[in-house]
Amino acid sequence: MNFLHKNYYSRIRIISFFISITLSCSSPLVFLDTTGEISLALELGPMKAAVSDLDTIPVSYRIEGSNITGSEFDVTTSDTNIQFPDLKPGTWQIRVRAYNAASQVIAEGAGILEVQPGGYSSMTIILYSTAGTGTLDFSLIWNSDLVYNAILEISLKNLNGELIPMTYTQETGTAAGLTENLAAGFYTLQVHLLDDSQSVMGAMELVQIRESGETDIHLDFSLINKAGQRVPVNTESFTISWDVEDPSVDLYNIYYREHGSFTWFYLGSTESGSTLEYTIDQGVLPYGVYDMAVSSVADSQESELHTSMDDTALPATGWYIDWQGL
Repeated sequence: MNFLHKNYYSRIRIISFFISITLSCSSPLVFLDTTGEISLALELGPMKAAVSDLDTIPVSYRIEGSNITGSEFDVTTSDTNIQFPDLKPGTWQIRVRAYNAASQVIAEGAGILEVQPGGYSSMTIILYSTAGTGTLDFSLIWNSDLVYNAILEISLKNLNGELIPMTYTQETGTAAGLTENLAAGFYTLQVHLLDDSQSVMGAMELVQIRESGETDIHLDFSLINKAGQRVPVNTESFTISWDVEDPSVDLYNIYYREHGSFTWFYLGSTESGSTLEYTIDQGVLPYGVYDMAVSSVADSQESELHTSMDDTALPATGWYIDWQGL
């Protein structure tokens, strides 16, 4: 069945889940451990001096950690095996710098570690020389059929938080480019895909650049959260229709939901064999922003909903009604 508004078609299946959990307790309260612990092991990778007389023997390590809640630690030690207890749960970004006897940075390492409440996590961080420069080879793909107006927000920052210029070209469904002469070390790459002003998908990558090397970062945003294409309606009523009739169908049910919500509401029905369309005015629905859907009923069995936000809709971005009236 094709479901359409004007020239737009839809065949989507939307499944919504609502989980309600009720807890009761008659026993004494048990206080759970709300912090976790991480253990780091530090190792040196191949070393090369940035200048010929640079001392490449580490005598101390500065270890910095932070998470999105604002928690952080900053420790300087000569040990290569370190424990950090009582850390708040969440994703921690770790940065390690090795210093020589002259307090010069000679190597750097980084990693991302998940801390669980009451849990223990460990990681080996390899520190690499900060000498030289390298190249970032970046590429991104997305399904252009599902994105009406693709806008990319891309930023590359070193671990000091400084924004680094990045080279790429955006085309239909792709973006790619080489950024050369990047100082050896670690960077955070953040990529955000929008459809007009609505967020679709994003990612953050920890990127290592090594001397004379080329680091490949490929991101696939094919499975996205669609924003949908807005269809403005500036009349007192509008008509939806579907273009394929099944002789076994007894009637068709029409549903609506507020755009961005999950719950569908029954709007009305029309018998099979009649004109396959349904007119909506303020007598049945107030002005608003809506997704629309239709189902078929045969022998008292109702089909899945065919909605305006399906991946197989035309346009495949999906569509929704923005009904403002006159």
